[in-house]
Amino acid sequence: MFPNPNCYRLRQLSKDFTRVVADMSRDKFASLSQRLKAYVDDVSFDSHPSANGLLDTLISAKTHGYELPKEIDDQLLRDLEDLVVNEWFYGAMQSNEVRRLGLGRLAGEIKDRMVRRANGTDKQIGEDNYKLAIYSGHDTTIAPLLIILGGFDKR
Repeated sequence: MFPNPNCYRLRQLSKDFTRVVADMSRDKFASLSQRLKAYVDDVSFDSHPSANGLLDTLISAKTHGYELPKEIDDQLLRDLEDLVVNEWFYGAMQSNEVRRLGLGRLAGEIKDRMVRRANGTDKQIGEDNYKLAIYSGHDTTIAPLLIILGGFDKR
């Protein structure tokens, strides 16, 4: 489950918050660009590869046992991660509207199941014996839920 990609308001808010984060992160982007100049021309949200693409590639390589150049240390990876987490989730951390729009479908599914249980209609569709319901969601859906519940650690 993931946020509705056709929601104009959510797309607009996401773009607006990404611009805010890009402005807040100019110094960090400049530092990362300098530290990675032997490998990429620029590091930003819209560079090629993007900060997100760089992080995904480097984390995947490290996880699969590839030796990274000595310049690409844990601190550099953490700095990239901080930028990417802010790119994707700063809006949800700052805006109740972004959280509501991003979480909408998952929250609706959970609410509907609770209502069916409470009013007994879960028996009609065979849910009455369920001991546990497991939901799967994209990180852009799960993060707003964690933020609302106070469990988001910005990672």
